[in-house]
Amino acid sequence: MARVAVGKQPVDAKKEAGKLAKAMSAPYKAQITVLTRLDKSLDKAIASLDGLETKATAKREQRQAERSAAKKPSLLGQLHENLALVEQSKREHRVQERAATKGTEL
Repeated sequence: MARVAVGKQPVDAKKEAGKLAKAMSAPYKAQITVLTRLDKSLDKAIASLDGLETKATAKREQRQAERSAAKKPSLLGQLHENLALVEQSKREHRVQERAATKGTEL
């Protein structure tokens, strides 16, 4: 159009449009590709860490269960159990004594 306005013959040969635009946008396209790949690889790494965490938790629980099963009963635990049995027997004995003093049997 500009050539016609000046009075020159129009040129039919087309120039390749966008060479400059392609050259300017190439680094950005490459950056998008790199960031997309990085995002995918980070997602895979996070998923593998989650898997490792669940395996480690299961293994830790299994070890704790094995340790608690293999542990000897504690003296304090046995003492509490025996105290409970003694208290219960004392209560039963008192009830029997009361019944004997009143003249009734259970």
